[in-house]
Amino acid sequence: MKSMTAILFLFMSAGTYGQIEELRRLFSLASVDQKANQQLLDKTKNAELKSNTLLYAYHGAALMTMANHYTWPTTKLDYFNRGKKKLEKAINYDLLNVEMRFIRYSVQKEAPAMLGYYEDIETDKAFIKKNIKKSGWTKAYQAEVLAFIDKE
Repeated sequence: MKSMTAILFLFMSAGTYGQIEELRRLFSLASVDQKANQQLLDKTKNAELKSNTLLYAYHGAALMTMANHYTWPTTKLDYFNRGKKKLEKAINYDLLNVEMRFIRYSVQKEAPAMLGYYEDIETDKAFIKKNIKKSGWTKAYQAEVLAFIDKE
């Protein structure tokens, strides 16, 4: 029975890891590919803050990047602000989560300065660099993140 439980846990972990990999892929495309952005929204739409904070953060980021795919200023701002609220709520719920801090760093780095959403860039960058080895990410993904962060 114990071995069956261990096997089930491994399959569930692999599924979760594969799901996170897919969310990362979609997030990396979301700002330039509306279809990928919509997929990210759909995959994270049922995420709740307390039960799956990381998916909740990805949903917030997906809302924010959805603003890139609209031309009407009020629509753009609505998407951005709704997503910002969710992303900040997720980070405040789990301040030590490296991935969520990277999500925020990525969004802030690409957000137009006129939105005023850039105040955490340096703090998040330093936090990510300090804690990246504790993130549980593969060495390859760590290298990708560091390359992105160090790109000016």
